[in-house]
Amino acid sequence: MNLQENINRIKQVMGVINESQYSNNLKRRVHILDSLIDNLLPNMYPCDFDNEDDFFTGVYHELHHLIEDEQYGLENLDRKDMVEYIYENKQDEIREYYRERCNTIQEGLHDKWTRGKDTVTLKQLLKITKDIPVTKMLTKKLMKHALHGDNPEEMSKIDKTNLKYPVLVLVNDDDSIKYILDGHHRIQKANKNNLKSVNVKLIKFSELPKEFKKVLGGEKE
Repeated sequence: MNLQENINRIKQVMGVINESQYSNNLKRRVHILDSLIDNLLPNMYPCDFDNEDDFFTGVYHELHHLIEDEQYGLENLDRKDMVEYIYENKQDEIREYYRERCNTIQEGLHDKWTRGKDTVTLKQLLKITKDIPVTKMLTKKLMKHALHGDNPEEMSKIDKTNLKYPVLVLVNDDDSIKYILDGHHRIQKANKNNLKSVNVKLIKFSELPKEFKKVLGGEKE
């Protein structure tokens, strides 16, 4: 089904009175759904799914659940048709997100923190923090804690990194930054591109499992 056919179908579902009303309503709802998807993806953990088809289905169900909330102003629409319309236009992006994120995790399996005989891997950290919501933090504030590198290899990594993935920030109970766990290149890229804020997950040290505290904070046995 092509774009125009999709538009005609949604137009019928919406019971549009005139072209102007249709155009304004559709743009507003498409914008809302696009925003929901953009905010939903970083809060999902792709490698919990066996393949990209399962991930796509998981995102579909999560989004369908979200738009039942009347606060988004979509309650007067046939939700199924509207979600399908968006997904037919966002499917490639969602599947690409799965591939990119899982590749990043696989490539980052060597990223780990070790203290004595104890080790925490990035993959383990991503799993236990998957339910922490994504928020924003000022790039300038993060730059004070980011590692810096200006050699060609580091610059290449900075240019290739994806800012959609949240930076993992270990914080104290008062939300002051303890240190950056993962995402130094993303912070550098945001700074390089003059972006005021960066997607982050604030991970409270006090809420980590004991074995993680031992490694990430040096807690004694």
